Amino acid sequence: MERRTTMSEQSSKLIHGGDEVGMTDAQFKTHLLDQLECWQRVYDLAVASKNADIQAEAEKQINKINTALKF
Repeated sequence: MERRTTMSEQSSKLIHGGDEVGMTDAQFKTHLLDQLECWQRVYDLAVASKNADIQAEAEKQINKINTALKF
């Protein structure tokens, strides 16, 4: 039977240069800012083309991203 690693062993591996999973806070913030820029562009295009459905979805996504950026 294969032995499973404990949380302590996994933490030790990360501390000592093991494979890291996930993003740093700075990487996550950069990702959110990139997404915000994209959705603002979609919003601008929706307004220019007078597409209320797409405009509403873009506003919803922009609000979600702005909320996430507050943390």
